[in-house]
Amino acid sequence: MIRVKLTVSPIKGSANKHCIKFLSSFFKIPKSRIEINRGSTSKEKWLWFKDLDPFSLFKVLDTAFFHSS
Repeated sequence: MIRVKLTVSPIKGSANKHCIKFLSSFFKIPKSRIEINRGSTSKEKWLWFKDLDPFSLFKVLDTAFFHSS
């Protein structure tokens, strides 16, 4: 599970858009490859990363949080 805290108000889906924009930038993938699978109107979201293997995502997380300088 990845927990992301946003400061954007959840008005008309703006928080969802910012969440996808942030994750797209963080993982260096196009926004079109990230989809909210469940929870679009909830604080808790389930995301689908299209056409990506989990190893690639975990590698980015590992580098960002455990091997940063």
